Amino acid sequence: MDQEQWTEWFSEYEFLLNRWTSRFPKGPLQEEAMQIARIACWRRLPSYDPARGASLQTYLFRAVQGALHNWYRRYEARWLERHYLPAPVEGRELWENEVEDDALQPLDEDLVWQSYLEGLPQDEAQFLTLHYKNGFSLPEVARIMEIPYERLKKRKQRCLVKLRQKYGYKETI
Repeated sequence: MDQEQWTEWFSEYEFLLNRWTSRFPKGPLQEEAMQIARIACWRRLPSYDPARGASLQTYLFRAVQGALHNWYRRYEARWLERHYLPAPVEGRELWENEVEDDALQPLDEDLVWQSYLEGLPQDEAQFLTLHYKNGFSLPEVARIMEIPYERLKKRKQRCLVKLRQKYGYKETI
């Protein structure tokens, strides 16, 4: 096929390729998947034989599915190579910028909680500790702190807004 015939063919079947690659997130990943699908069609189309019983759509779907599967496995492997740290080699001395094994121990939960609440007034920190960390319901916290339930609900809203602002969380609409 010459270039004009390929262009015509792809314009006719582009909707199928879009449907087959729609599971990938929009953006560069989906565009690359579309290119992989086009190349798979281009490679396999000359060997299509309608006498073997499969429709063109089925034949190409199998070819594109296999090509996308292989491509995604390679993509995932490259991503993992770049984002995982290699296992430490036994018997090797630590370099200056490396951390000893003692520093890799689990964090103390109470210290993490205290640092999370740092900067909040004591009554708000007490409320968050009772409600979220210790699991008391709002009416139970209201009884423990001896304040009205409605005031406590408003305090909860204010505390959450402060924490969202402090840690940079954006409200989703």
